[in-house]
Amino acid sequence: MEEYQASLLRNIIGQKVDPIALQTVNSQVGSTIWHIQLLEFTLIHYIVMVYGLEPGVERETAFRVLDEVSVKTLGQLIAELRKNNDLDERLDHRLKAFLKERNWLIHRSRADSHLAVYYPDKLAVLIRRLDTLTVEALNLRKAFTSRLEAFMIRIGRTERDIFMATVDQLKRQGVI
Repeated sequence: MEEYQASLLRNIIGQKVDPIALQTVNSQVGSTIWHIQLLEFTLIHYIVMVYGLEPGVERETAFRVLDEVSVKTLGQLIAELRKNNDLDERLDHRLKAFLKERNWLIHRSRADSHLAVYYPDKLAVLIRRLDTLTVEALNLRKAFTSRLEAFMIRIGRTERDIFMATVDQLKRQGVI
């Protein structure tokens, strides 16, 4: 498939595409998107556990609420956090900047960066931008995971409870 894409681009622009650059871009874009999705997954669970459930709620109700929140976009999840006054100024700024970069990746990165497969300097700039976005997704995910764990312990859950809930969720998703 990459050879087909390289051939198509070469015909359009008249310059040979570096197939390794094309593979690198495709791989990095995919990896970055998956890290963003993992952050969204974490925010969904954080919002549901901290704001969406009453103590002692039945398991099926909890999963229904989780399914309802799971359809929200990243922007909607961030708005939910703001609505609940759960963000200090620094974290709010980070999420706002992250959302802007995420939207660039999904909506404009191809148009803005298509020459990266022809020019090594443009490729390096694109890969750095994607790496930065990936690292911030990971760091935000860690921050909200820590906040969720602290919340769970505050309401009386043990680390074992948290572990078992994680295993249950992974089973529900077919991961294990």
